[in-house]
Amino acid sequence: MLEKNADLEKLTQEERENKKKKQKVEDSSDMIDNYKIQSEIKIKIPQDLQQILFEDYENILNNKLVSLPASKSIKEILEDYTNCKLEKKFDKNIITEIVEGIKDYFDTAISCRLLYNAEKNQHTELMKNSNKKPNEIYGIVHFLRLLAKMGELLSYTFWDEVCIKQLVFYIEDVIMYLNEQKSSLFTSKMYESQSQR
Repeated sequence: MLEKNADLEKLTQEERENKKKKQKVEDSSDMIDNYKIQSEIKIKIPQDLQQILFEDYENILNNKLVSLPASKSIKEILEDYTNCKLEKKFDKNIITEIVEGIKDYFDTAISCRLLYNAEKNQHTELMKNSNKKPNEIYGIVHFLRLLAKMGELLSYTFWDEVCIKQLVFYIEDVIMYLNEQKSSLFTSKMYESQSQR
């Protein structure tokens, strides 16, 4: 009788573990479904800025790196953007949150997602010899690379659709601001030959 109870208890324990495993699989399946939905996030980049990204790639292929520290850092560009939006009566809390989030994303993504192999030594040296954050060193070119990859990076989040749409709206607003300011932000003097270094 004692053996039967032990077997029954063992079976019950196994059933509970199987239910937990099944629930984990179902939860994982939900996460995968959410991921598939999130991976379809599209960020619009105007043709002029796409051309700048293409020219950036060509410069790297021709052994030219962006001169760093940038003459105008991402932090400064975003401060200008914030001031512009506050003049237009945008919500200060939302703009501040978006700008801080973008800077955090940049600081996290720079070394693993935004650099070409030819730039990695430059990055290592810069960060070793500076107490500044990457968003205080890097400028418009690397910022544009981040914004071009933002849809892909956002696909790793599990935010709800409303939050994603609002975030995409503000990211695209930053992109439009950069497009409007491109003549003052992008210059041919931003690059230097690796032999000059």
